[in-house]
Amino acid sequence: MRMLNDPLRLSQFFTPGNVSDYMSALIDINKFQEIHFLDPCFGSGNLTISFIDRLRNSEINFKKISLTLFELDDKLASSFKARLENTNLAKDIHYKIYNQDYLLNFISLIPNNENMYTHAILNPPYSKLTKSSTYWETLCNNGLILPNLYAAFLYAVLKQITEKGEIVALVPRSFCNGVYFSSFRKELLTLSSIKSIHLFDSRRLKFWPRGVLQESVILHLEKGTSNPIISLSFSQDERLQPMQYSIVDQSSVIRMKGDDFFIQIPTEIDMNNNSALFEQTFQPNELGFEVSVGPIVEFRMRANLRIKSTNCDLPLISGKHIKNRKLVWPSISKSILNYVRDVPKLNDFKFRGRYFCIVSRFSPKENPFRINSLVVDTSRISNSEQVFFENHIIVFHRNKRSLSKKLTFGLYVYLNSTFVNYFFKQFSGHTQVNIHDLKYIGLPAVDMLEKMGLLYLKSNQESQEYADSIVKAVMKW
Repeated sequence: MRMLNDPLRLSQFFTPGNVSDYMSALIDINKFQEIHFLDPCFGSGNLTISFIDRLRNSEINFKKISLTLFELDDKLASSFKARLENTNLAKDIHYKIYNQDYLLNFISLIPNNENMYTHAILNPPYSKLTKSSTYWETLCNNGLILPNLYAAFLYAVLKQITEKGEIVALVPRSFCNGVYFSSFRKELLTLSSIKSIHLFDSRRLKFWPRGVLQESVILHLEKGTSNPIISLSFSQDERLQPMQYSIVDQSSVIRMKGDDFFIQIPTEIDMNNNSALFEQTFQPNELGFEVSVGPIVEFRMRANLRIKSTNCDLPLISGKHIKNRKLVWPSISKSILNYVRDVPKLNDFKFRGRYFCIVSRFSPKENPFRINSLVVDTSRISNSEQVFFENHIIVFHRNKRSLSKKLTFGLYVYLNSTFVNYFFKQFSGHTQVNIHDLKYIGLPAVDMLEKMGLLYLKSNQESQEYADSIVKAVMKW
């Protein structure tokens, strides 16, 4: 779906041959006497060719084999058509190539084109769906509100696969958690069951666009059935070597918190199965305080923001002021805003008090810790102990007032622990941390958090190992 001379234009990135072979090998071709295969965005055609090779090497005598292939890009469509014509296909393999937009084609035929295919393999395009998108209005008119193009493709393919049919898709891991993909996860897990997941640990796969910094998965689904176990495999990158495997109960992967489903991927290092211990936690509101995103949005409030201080300014803490879990404020950069004018219309955005535990909403590239928390002591940066937080910061507070010192430091120790970060990475593979994720992890009781804070404050040690030992001791892990 991309122009050969413009690889970003249509947001699709091609699948390496070895990954294509791995994906096609996952599919069970023994279920059906007739094979009806779909590739909705074939691009260079590697996935389809791998599936064809799989069929040709099989000893099964199928009654019929049909391939339905979509590609929007004219050059790619004609190039792959020529490639197929020069391929020694078996006489019983028939194919149709549609030089069309698969997604719009699918939507225009709802519901007449459901349950058409037995198998599908896809590496769908990655692009956020906004209200200005070509697809937005059409999707909304059909009751589909999906945050990304890859989710729309996967949903459409799911609707077209017949009962017990299979799908293998190479997609970002972002659908596994978060409020934006909540309805999509429910649809996916209602329509199908997960047979296997392969996780690429690296967030820098060569076939993903430069701006996509999140882990990717190969997702293997079966339509309409229930699998009590799920196969998991892991590799660092697209080379698929070395490969590690495990088999787990479905309940270890598909988790529920409230009325929402999460897809959690436990790695081969299971930390003594401490994941279950996170079920014994509380939401911030149950503990008597709140967690919020900072209310200052730079582009909306630029007129009241300053790089250098004047007489009526208060500190502004943004994600740009956090370096290696330390507060670097004020920034000496000529482009980073450090202050907010202390004017009456911004009073409701102000936080008051001395100690605040904050979390950066974005983690640095390939940082082993996704959650980066720190304590802001406002007495060190403001004579009035008042501060503003920008919207790339998550803040723990009580009605915009600070928590006690020991509770604040307890939150800091707990959120920065190896255990919490390990658990977080089981269900989140992208760089962003959101409030929904923190609520899913949950927090220990207030007395336990306060105990962690006191133990940390009484010691001069700041090492990760010491902080982890505090959490382990207090939580009795």
